[in-house]
Amino acid sequence: MSIDPKLLLSNFPVVIGTLGLLILGKTILVVVMGKLFGISVISAIRAGLLLAPGGEFAFVAFGEAVNQGIMSPQLSSLLFLVVGISMAITPWLAAGGQLIASRFELHDVRSLLPVESETDDLQDHIIICGFGRVGQIIAQLLSERLIPFVALDVKLPTSEIANTINEFRNRHLSELTELCEASRSSLGYGFSRTTTTKPKTQTSDATEENQIIEGSGSLAI
Repeated sequence: MSIDPKLLLSNFPVVIGTLGLLILGKTILVVVMGKLFGISVISAIRAGLLLAPGGEFAFVAFGEAVNQGIMSPQLSSLLFLVVGISMAITPWLAAGGQLIASRFELHDVRSLLPVESETDDLQDHIIICGFGRVGQIIAQLLSERLIPFVALDVKLPTSEIANTINEFRNRHLSELTELCEASRSSLGYGFSRTTTTKPKTQTSDATEENQIIEGSGSLAI
């Protein structure tokens, strides 16, 4: 109710300039903070445009500033108008962020398409689309069966995807190595399988004629 629409006509350049500084300044601030916290540029831009408009607390703060004599009523009325307009155009800012994101995502996907020479040596392999939690579980099952696979994931940079896959493979193979060494079993991974046989002992009990031979993690009777 404190917004005076007449100010938009009488101070149009000032209102538009202040509105542009508010939207642009908050967007840049959110993008910078997003990058510091590891958010992609596309997501940071979308978040910046969504958070760029002013909030309801501005009306409370500016009103209290007028009551305390910190701000003049004319200036507060102008800022009320700027904040109100910024809140009103939020849907268009969100649509603009979506449009920018779609353009960047299309460019990123095209840049990640492999060249033909990179896939010449691939055959009889599984393609995992997405290397999140479920994709990693599928990769683990395929690794245990020695089935080659290629994992695709684009929400991350190519280098980070490669590092994630390599770390997972190295960690999984090290666990298999420890398991094979502890169980003395090959498990299909090329480790030698050894079997130790206990010497037969003579007993007078006829029911103990069957001898127990201990193998690698199993009992053969």
